[in-house]
Order: sequence, then C-alpha cells, then structure tokens
Amino acid sequence: NSTCFISHVSSSGMFSLSPDTAKAYIRHRLKVAGATHDIFPNPVLDQIIVDSRGIPRLINTICDNVLLEGFLRKREKLDVELVKDVVRDLGVSA
Repeated sequence: NSTCFISHVSSSGMFSLSPDTAKAYIRHRLKVAGATHDIFPNPVLDQIIVDSRGIPRLINTICDNVLLEGFLRKREKLDVELVKDVVRDLGVSA
C-alpha cells in the first residue's frame, strides 16, 4: 500500500516523503540497483532530502545527478558540497 509512504499531498498533486521515509526510499532504490554498501553518508542524505523537499521525483533526479557528478569528478566519497553544486546546477530551490 503506497499510502504509507505519503506524508503530505500538495495542491499540485505531488507528494513528499517524511525524512525517515525518504532515507529508506533512497537506500531501497540503491539496493535494488545493486549497491552493497551505503553510498550516501547521512549528511548527504539529509541535504538531498532538504533540497528535494521529500518529493520522490526530485529525490531521484538529485541522487542520479550526484552519482553522475561524483563519477565524473572521480570522487571516492560523496559530500554535501557536491549535492549543493548539483542542486544549483539543476536550478532546484528548497
């Protein structure tokens, strides 16, 4: 039942996830994609959740782009500054 994931329904029809549910959502998506360890440290997860406002579509977009930028920049670890750079480049405002 998908209603367990919905914490807020906005007037535009988009819903947002609570911070705890958003973290679980990100970790689940990474696991399904084959991740065998936590790729995003907690501060990075927190920043993604703030910048995405918990909206799954924005969470996916930010995560995808953080992973891509981290790869392109040959980063061994992803950090909050990288998330902020990606969000700025995407034009997403919290």
